[in-house]
Amino acid sequence: MVEQAQSAAEAPARPANRPTLPTLETFSAFKSRPFTYLWINTMSFALVQATQRFAFVWLVIEAIDVGGLGKGSAWSGAVFFALGIPVMFVTIPAGVLADRINRRSLVLGSQLVAVGVTVAAGVIIVAGEMTTTIALVLAVGVGTTIAVGLPVRNAIVPTVVDRRTLLKAIVMMSMAMNISQILGPALGGIAIQVWGIGGAFIAQGVVLLIGTLALIPLRVPDARTADHQQKPLQDLREGVRFVWGHRGIRTLILLLGSRASS
Repeated sequence: MVEQAQSAAEAPARPANRPTLPTLETFSAFKSRPFTYLWINTMSFALVQATQRFAFVWLVIEAIDVGGLGKGSAWSGAVFFALGIPVMFVTIPAGVLADRINRRSLVLGSQLVAVGVTVAAGVIIVAGEMTTTIALVLAVGVGTTIAVGLPVRNAIVPTVVDRRTLLKAIVMMSMAMNISQILGPALGGIAIQVWGIGGAFIAQGVVLLIGTLALIPLRVPDARTADHQQKPLQDLREGVRFVWGHRGIRTLILLLGSRASS
């Protein structure tokens, strides 16, 4: 007994919170078909979002070879700013709309606008008509679709999964975003190498269009919570006042804006 006690004391202690490998239960959120459709759409949207940041960098750096854009190094910061600034000004109005419009329709609309803006960028580049003004306008357009689309997608998640799998669903959405941040620039570089910068933008539009197909069978419960007797502008003012008056949320919005443009 003494020897057993000594050997037990000498054995290395096992960590109490040792991480475990993911199991099938980790992916249980995909049992919900609407969530699966939403995840596929989010993955395509986030992948293109990450790719576009790389593509816009390439565009402005190599702008000397793209019809009249000028020296890209002087405009890269401005384009990044144009990509990120809509987060600060569009996110709250998008929330007001999400309380009054079917969220699936809002996501579908923002995705179709993203397809149009991305394909238009590719066509303009291929035609050799790109200018600094057009590049900035397109960047604002892309940033606006991001500012509208991602928050509304996150708001849909609790309506398509039950409470028991909500945390796992949030983890899966975060995983899609993180994977996209890694794969996006790499795939963007390959696309530019194969098809050129204009072809890369068109390819991004095609990926977005494919992701849009996942929204067709998606059915989202009507979660509109707005008081229809209250005017949208009043909701908007209250939202801005709340965000500005709450230090933590105000800081988060500023961080989101800076992150989107970095």
